[in-house]
Amino acid sequence: MKNITWRHIGLFVLIAVIFFVADRAAKEYVLRAFDPPFIIIPGFFSLVSQENPGIAFGIRLPFFVQLILTPVLLVVGMKLLIDHFQMDRWYVLFVVGIITGGALSNFVDRLMYGAVIDYISVWRYPVFNIADMGIVVGIFILFLFYGKIKRVN
Repeated sequence: MKNITWRHIGLFVLIAVIFFVADRAAKEYVLRAFDPPFIIIPGFFSLVSQENPGIAFGIRLPFFVQLILTPVLLVVGMKLLIDHFQMDRWYVLFVVGIITGGALSNFVDRLMYGAVIDYISVWRYPVFNIADMGIVVGIFILFLFYGKIKRVN
């Protein structure tokens, strides 16, 4: 933790805010600016508007559990990341930033709409959003490069 400077914190916050704003803007566009579905590649890729009241992959949990679970997972996750990863590396901060920005954007959806707004439809895969991509890709990268980015004691 002693190697983390205000510059590192600023980079993390900047990435998280950019990702958060990108997802919020896309969701607002989908909700207000066009009449979905907007088909880009017929039968493969389109923009839609779909509420997901569940968590990952539509798994249902009571709403109050979701509201409690999200901030708890964010805090516990950040503690684990700080303890186990080299948080002074820009690429680790980037990955953690996209995970955090995505999680916060989906949390705002739950507060505002009671569900997460999903809008990207690719073939037969469940509908998702930019926030979901950041969370999934970020976690995948952390696992993939764990040996290179774990904290050496």
